[in-house]
Parts: sequence; structure tokens; C-alpha cells
Amino acid sequence: MADRPRDPNCTCGLEMPSMRRIWCDHCLTYGRCPAASPTPTPTAARSSDDHPSRPGTRVYHGGQRWARTLPGGTGVIVRVEGPDRHGDYEYLVRTGADISRRTGPDNPEVDERWWSSRHTRRAYEEPTW
Repeated sequence: MADRPRDPNCTCGLEMPSMRRIWCDHCLTYGRCPAASPTPTPTAARSSDDHPSRPGTRVYHGGQRWARTLPGGTGVIVRVEGPDRHGDYEYLVRTGADISRRTGPDNPEVDERWWSSRHTRRAYEEPTW
């Protein structure tokens, strides 16, 4: 490992492989080791009201583009866990047996799946008059 470059600002003392940017296996970050830097490493910006969503919230998966305007989405949050060290939450979501179809009498919400907060979107709610 002696042929690999080291980040001179890293205080962890471990060797780091280089591929365009330096990866620190100890700190699991690119660039300078956060232990040597007084400023925290920037993370993805999220508004505080986006996550965590509460159990009972109707949602759809971000990969389900067709469900963006579907009232009530394709599932309901059963349980919330997190945040993890990246600030993400995990949601246990009850969905239809066939995830590619809208839920209803022919596709009841019986399956439970774990979705990351990065892919979970709040469902569109129909206005009540």
C-alpha cells in the first residue's frame, strides 16, 4: 500500500487509494478527513419538514413516475427508522401485492417493503370540499 497517495490532512493514519479524488476508508468520505477539518462535510440539502414522515402517511416510490398524480399514492408508511449516519430514514411501507399497479380491491395493500427516504415521496391528496 506504500504506492498509494495519502491525504496529508487525514488524521486517521490509514492508507487511501486514489481515483481522481482521495477516499478515506476510515472516515468513509472523499477529500479531507473530517477529523482534521473543523467544518463538517456538506450533505445533501433537505428541508426539515420533508423527512421523517409519520406512520400513516400515504406515499409512492420515486421510481413510480406514473404515481405522482395518483391520489393516495401506492402505499402507507407503517414504521420509521433512522436517521442513519447520512441523515436518511428507512420506511416500512405497506404496498399492493403488485407494486406496478394502483392499489384497490383487486390489488390490496398486503405486502410490506423497506424504502429509503431518498426514494419515498408523499402522495398527492385529493382536496376535500
